[in-house]
Amino acid sequence: MQVPHPLWSTHSSIAVSLSLEPPMPDTQGQDEEVDAFEVVVQTLRDGREASRFVITRDEAAALSSRLADQSEADKSAISECGATSFVAVACDLAPSTFYTCKARAVTHAGLGEFSVSCDMETFAVPPEVVDVQVDQTLHD
Repeated sequence: MQVPHPLWSTHSSIAVSLSLEPPMPDTQGQDEEVDAFEVVVQTLRDGREASRFVITRDEAAALSSRLADQSEADKSAISECGATSFVAVACDLAPSTFYTCKARAVTHAGLGEFSVSCDMETFAVPPEVVDVQVDQTLHD
């Protein structure tokens, strides 16, 4: 696996692009077909595991395709990661927190090695809006 590439984050979620390592020179391709990806998200400060999940190859490819269809900005962010990109989203994370993310491929033969990790951060929770009122209305 290549290093996960951060795509976007919110106050409680992080999306990463996952890419397979290119085949070694003079080979016919991957040893086994990848069935799924295991993604681990840990807090950067103390290494506590915040999220561990498995996403199937088909689910990750479908999410990548849906994001690419959203806008040209999403297409360029995803295509930066290579032709074999997949997307996974870690949810229920703490706001304003630095995380590290690593991933590995899952095949019928077992689990691959974890990738090198990447660092990312969730946003702060926006302030609550209170006492909203309309002072003046204008009509055309």
